[in-house]
Amino acid sequence: MFELTRKSFLKATTVAVFTASMIFMTVPSSFAGVDSQVSKPENLLKAIEELGQPNSMNTIGQSGVLEAIFTRRSVRSFEDTPVTDEEINVLIRAAMQAPSPGNAQQWEFIIVTDKEKIGGVSPELAKHAPYAKGAPLAILVAYNNEKFKHTGYSLETMGAVTQNILIAAQGIGLGAIWTGVDPASEESIQGWQKYFNMPENIVPFSYVLVGKAKTMPEPKDSFDSSKVRVNNW
Repeated sequence: MFELTRKSFLKATTVAVFTASMIFMTVPSSFAGVDSQVSKPENLLKAIEELGQPNSMNTIGQSGVLEAIFTRRSVRSFEDTPVTDEEINVLIRAAMQAPSPGNAQQWEFIIVTDKEKIGGVSPELAKHAPYAKGAPLAILVAYNNEKFKHTGYSLETMGAVTQNILIAAQGIGLGAIWTGVDPASEESIQGWQKYFNMPENIVPFSYVLVGKAKTMPEPKDSFDSSKVRVNNW
């Protein structure tokens, strides 16, 4: 009985993925009808505020969130092309759309456009540090440990924030990779805090590298039916 259910589930999943790929358009490499700009660091935050909530039809076209999810892969080499203000605006605003316990919105971000700063992370801080040397943008995702309304949910919340950045990057034609912080290591946390001159109550969680991929890895179907149970173990 269960084997029939599993086969039905596999068939339904295959049909859903195929249908999504047929319905949704190709992820655009840039925004339609939007003039791209790259601000100096001191002007970037103002530019993001002025850009406002992105128009989903302009930024993601009709590619759809499902296509972004199913085609997302970690990118480890980037073109030497700056990420525009409009693209950064989408990434940060997407991050802030993540759920948070009690709507505390405890997230904090450092947008890093200085290539020396991006690539200056030591292997002791992050084993994936070599990937950072060619990235035009990094986003340090962190949280304020004094703003939680419900304790014990920091990792879940910040995981959702980081995933939103990865999916948004894919949706607008950029590549990204989640690297960096070991949230279970006090030494790692303190090392990142020191590197970015962060106060003690701001706790780093992830270091996301973003840019135009030199080569976008082919989509991979990660579904494994042996990992799925129905109603009980």
